[in-house]
Amino acid sequence: RRGETASQTVTFRVQHVNRPPVVDDLRPFYVRARGQNTYKIDGNVVRDEDGDPLVFVPVAETLPEGAKLTSAGDVTWTPSQNQFNQLKSKPAYIEFWAEDQPAKT
Repeated sequence: RRGETASQTVTFRVQHVNRPPVVDDLRPFYVRARGQNTYKIDGNVVRDEDGDPLVFVPVAETLPEGAKLTSAGDVTWTPSQNQFNQLKSKPAYIEFWAEDQPAKT
């Protein structure tokens, strides 16, 4: 009331914890012969609980020849007849990394 003020220095310590993306079970990617096949990685199945943007990075060793995985999670593949025949007896698995905060180091 008299115009008096008081001040005090307070130190806050903020510890940032960046949680990794969460990947639940993905639905299978069924392909047809003689045509381009597309698959979109579901944003509800692969998500970041911090709300950070995600990018997808394919593991090149597991990506079938001719297949492409975009950073947005879109897979396209037109399997050759030989590749398609091999899939009948043995499924193929495509591995990828889900990275959050792609613009940061």
